Amino acid sequence: MGESDQNLELEVGTPVQLQFGTDGTSQRYATKIIGYVHPTSIILHTPQHKGKPMLLREGQITTARFLGTNNVYAFVSNVRAVFLKPFPHLHIAYPSEIKSAFLRQAERVRTDIHATTVNLDSGSERKVDTRIINISANGALIASSDVLGEVGTKLRVIIGVEFNDTENGVAVIAVVRNIRKEQPDEEGQYHHGVQFIINTITDYLMVQGVVYSQLNSA
Repeated sequence: MGESDQNLELEVGTPVQLQFGTDGTSQRYATKIIGYVHPTSIILHTPQHKGKPMLLREGQITTARFLGTNNVYAFVSNVRAVFLKPFPHLHIAYPSEIKSAFLRQAERVRTDIHATTVNLDSGSERKVDTRIINISANGALIASSDVLGEVGTKLRVIIGVEFNDTENGVAVIAVVRNIRKEQPDEEGQYHHGVQFIINTITDYLMVQGVVYSQLNSA
């Protein structure tokens, strides 16, 4: 759905996901808004690659995505200017066309993602192969051939996607809220509803990055 640029919910500190290139398959990087000048540019921290600010060039095409109050916004832009001082930041062109989709924080997106889980309450680091069959900003439904723990069990969930320069998946802590036994199928016999524990802005960006990537591929 198209949106007027006047309806774009820009706020300083809002996490933003940038994807460079035009084929929709390139890696996504996390940053956040530090200012904007309507209708000229949006100012962002320069994303990092392997712990260092990315080397970007003026005119480079990027797709920006971020979460508003109840909408996911996406628009194509280009790098207008790159600065190293007083800290690494960049300007991207203020969008002339915006796409948005209504998304409640608790709305689930159907997925089929491999994940590895560890029961943090068991005292063991044994990893269990599982699948995430839906996901939201708040939690996920995880299918497994074995019960991962009791209700209230804390898990480490390593989601098998690449985002923001991660090569080994996105790791997040979650708590089991419900367990349901299903008929045996390829997705696993036990379905676990889990709630993510979001403690840092990094956790938030990682989870949002996974949700965005699944929306984009749906």
